[in-house]
Amino acid sequence: MRMEEEFDALLYLGSPGSMTTATIRAALCKDAEFVEKRLERLMLFGPPVEVQKFKSACGLQ
Repeated sequence: MRMEEEFDALLYLGSPGSMTTATIRAALCKDAEFVEKRLERLMLFGPPVEVQKFKSACGLQ
C-alpha cells in the first residue's frame, strides 16, 4: 500500500541530532491546576517514564 493511502499527514521533527529537551519551570510546578492536568494527560497518553520524569522534576516523589 502506498504511503499516501495510509496516512493523512506526517510530522517531521528534524534529525535526532538536532532535537533538544526542555526542563519544566519551577513556577509551573507550583501551579496545582497545571500539574493536575499535565499528570492526567501524561497518564493517559505518555509512557510511564515520562510520568516519572515529570513527577521528579516537580518534586512529587
